Amino acid sequence: PSVQAALAGLYADAGDAPRCRTAFEALTADDFATIPFDDMWVLTMGLLGHACAFLRDRQRAAVIHERLAPYAHRNQVGPLEASLGSAARPLGELAATLGDTDLAASWFQRAADADDYLGAAPWAAHARRAHGAMLLTAGQTAAAEELLDRAATTYRALGMNAWAERCAVAVA
Repeated sequence: PSVQAALAGLYADAGDAPRCRTAFEALTADDFATIPFDDMWVLTMGLLGHACAFLRDRQRAAVIHERLAPYAHRNQVGPLEASLGSAARPLGELAATLGDTDLAASWFQRAADADDYLGAAPWAAHARRAHGAMLLTAGQTAAAEELLDRAATTYRALGMNAWAERCAVAVA
């Protein structure tokens, strides 16, 4: 399931909704009952939360948010495979999908702060980019531009120029 969830997350990042939907749907049976509660669970549910938010699936966003929220203080880590930063970031994406911008903002800020603390600069930038994009949608342009500029600066410093360009496009 973690590989399937990673595929859904990858398609979300690529903006490929049909393939994201296919990968995501493969794990949704019985409200995600096929996802084992093991050392990969937070990582898997975080990836599914990211894909769910990209797909704007409000019904499943509520399910994932409810289940993942108790683990917001954790990092999304696969012991051998990956580390994807604070679990609070996909919670922010899910809360934004559910239309709760105040809750989403608090999750995004929590994620950025936790990732900064750990030196996980790419993930802090992702949290700020997602937060800024949400604020743009909510019409809070000045605050959004500040977050997107900060994320873009971090991306450029890390050589993640495609992500920096996404910030510039969002602001434009």
